[in-house]
Amino acid sequence: MWAALNLANVFASLVMGYVGDKIGRIRTTAWIGGLGCAITVFAMYYGSVLFGTNMLAAIVPAMLFGITLGAYVPLSAIVPTLAPDQKGSAVAILNLGAGLSNFAGPLVVTLFLGSVASPAWSGSSWGSTSCRSCSPSSCVPARSRRRLKALPHSRAVTSRFPGRWGPLR
Repeated sequence: MWAALNLANVFASLVMGYVGDKIGRIRTTAWIGGLGCAITVFAMYYGSVLFGTNMLAAIVPAMLFGITLGAYVPLSAIVPTLAPDQKGSAVAILNLGAGLSNFAGPLVVTLFLGSVASPAWSGSSWGSTSCRSCSPSSCVPARSRRRLKALPHSRAVTSRFPGRWGPLR
């Protein structure tokens, strides 16, 4: 199942770059990535609940999840445009978010699995879906922020490190 998910994700990542160029990077990330991942996480969980141990019922939603997960590829192009003067810092924050979720995710699941795992909660699919469905709403303010004109830099804010570091931007 995971091999099928990752195989679909590799090819979808290539395609979603082109889709982002055609329909817009923010639309691709918000609607195909956010909404698509929210739907396919439910499909992965409830497919196994409805169909039991049917391998095809497990692989098809996993591949669809891999395809929709590939729609987050344009995020690497969106984030640097939000802070044109600090592109390196913006990409660093993007990578921190991706890496920190992989680092802290198992710990969070371990801490909360016993307290929230009930038939009404349906394991971690509800939590994952709620996080994924917030993705479209988080991309909308980014679009409007990009349209704002840059404010003039204030020299009042300076770095804690004097000398070559200069003022913070």
